[in-house]
Order: sequence, then C-alpha cells, then structure tokens
Amino acid sequence: TVGAKGMMIAMASLALLLRNKDDERYEDLEDWDKDTYWHVFLPEPIEIGGSNVSHVRIPKPFEVGVIFGTMPERIALNLLGKDDNDKTFERFLWSLRETLAFDPIPHAVAPAQEVFANWDRFRESPIESFSDQQVSNEDRYNAYTSPTAIQIGKLTGRIGISPKEVEHLWRGYSGTLGMYVLSVSDYAMRSATDAPPQPTLRIDQYPVIGSFLRSEPARSTKWLTELYNMRQALNEINGSLNKFEREGNIGRWIEIAETESEFGVPKEMALSVRPEIESAATFNSQLRRETDAIINDRNMTPAEKRELIDELISRRNVNAKETLKMVREFLSENQPE
Repeated sequence: TVGAKGMMIAMASLALLLRNKDDERYEDLEDWDKDTYWHVFLPEPIEIGGSNVSHVRIPKPFEVGVIFGTMPERIALNLLGKDDNDKTFERFLWSLRETLAFDPIPHAVAPAQEVFANWDRFRESPIESFSDQQVSNEDRYNAYTSPTAIQIGKLTGRIGISPKEVEHLWRGYSGTLGMYVLSVSDYAMRSATDAPPQPTLRIDQYPVIGSFLRSEPARSTKWLTELYNMRQALNEINGSLNKFEREGNIGRWIEIAETESEFGVPKEMALSVRPEIESAATFNSQLRRETDAIINDRNMTPAEKRELIDELISRRNVNAKETLKMVREFLSENQPE
C-alpha cells in the first residue's frame, strides 16, 4: 500500500516537474525551496491582499516527500540535463541530512555551529553578508532584521554575537512558532519606539499563509545566493594569488593559478569574471541602502514603501540573474577540452 501510494506521489511529482522545467520562475527558485515544496505556478499573477500572487507552494511530507518526490525529481532533472551528477549527489546528501535527519551534528548545537561558521546549512547561504562583516558586530543588521534581535544584538555584540546571528539562533532553536512570537514582539517594539511606518506586508510575509503563497517579485532567488558564493570563492582565489605574489613564491603562485577552480576553468582564468561579479554585488549593495532609506522614511505611506521596495527587489533579481548567466556562458566557453 505504501509503495503504491508512493508511486502515485512520484508520478504526480514528475508530471508537475515536466510542467515547470522550462518556467523561469521555477529555474529562479533556490534548491532548498525546490526540494521541500511542490510549486504550482499560476498562468497570471492574482492580486490578493495587495500582493501579486504568482504561485502556490505545497509542503512535501518529510520522508515520503523526499523518497517519492524530491529524489525522483532530481534524477529527472539530471536526465534532462538541468543538473549535473555533482549537483544531483549534493542534493541527495542535503535531503538525507535536512529531511531524513542523517546528520552527525546534533540539533542542540547545529544553530550555534552555523553561527560560528557563518553558514545557514538549510538555505545554503551566509548568515552575515560580506558587507555585514565590514562593520562592528552590533551594527550587522538590515531593514529586514527583527527589531527585537537588533536591540538584543546591541548587547550581545560586545561578546561577538550580532543581531543577524541572534535572529538565526532564535529561529534555529524555537522554529516556526518562535518566529511568530518574535513577530509579535517586533510589532510591540515598533509601537513603543514610535518607529517609521513599515511597508505594507506582502502576502508571503504573513504568518502561516505566507508559507503557501508566493508573490512577485521573489524575495530570494538562487541567482542571488550563487552571486555571493561566487564572489567569496573568487576573493579567496585572488587573496591566495596576491599573497604568494607579494612573497615572491612564484612556484606556489603558478600551482594555484593553474589548478582547476570549482567553475571548471583554471583559477587564474576564473578571476577574469571577478570585475563583473564585484560590479553586480556593489550594485545590489546600493539597492539595499536605498531600501533601508525607504523603510526608515517617515513621510511615505506603507503602500508607497511597498511599491518602491518591490521595484528595487525586481532590479536586484534581474541584475544577479543577468550577471550570472553572462559569467556562466563565458566560463563554459573557456573550459578546457
């Protein structure tokens, strides 16, 4: 009976994947989102509560969803040429660790370990961005960071725990219910401190319902994550080459320069795309500063703020996607035979 129902889930998952595989909205999703939800995209966005709802997310049921949903989908994406073997294997390991709980790191220490490593393993992205790390611990937050976490972070920053890390630790140890409690605390704090009016909430920012509905433009995409991961990797290559150039260790410099990078080309050649990556990251940082200014403005209405911020989010998404596609094409064309 379990096998028969599992096959029905697998067939439905594959049918939905075949429908979504050429949809750019599906392509833009982060991997964790694809692996934990089924996505039903609407032909045209529907306005609900002032938000343009673009698709519905259906949570996959833990073990059954992984075995009969995620794994068949990843195999199909591999066969269709959308994923390579390394990507398929990586996603299998992620599913085993996150969903089937085959994880050597116990949950009691996992959130703290992630903060120490500055890496959200579930979303596969840094907790603090590169620009965050250029300021003091208590100032590492942005317009989307919980006001409660910001206030706590002003105290814990003295011992090296920033507001973003406070929020991550709370989410990791308290779960979804804890984030609802934090939202209530944030609302009370904004009211008590006479904070500027907040932008109108998008449908995907509401408790509970926000897990099932997504609106445009997407608040996060795989392109944004890949942009900042590539930036970090290129900065590490550049730092290593600069170190051995300064030291006059030409042998080690050549060894590193000729080693194949994670992008399929020698590391020295990979650095040729660094200016484009840095330019895109700088542009997005400017958009982030503009977003912060809009949120802190006391003269705009919540609806006006929401409209302007969504425009900036859209520009940020397009910038990251166009840059990554251009860089990917260049690296693909220059891979050794």
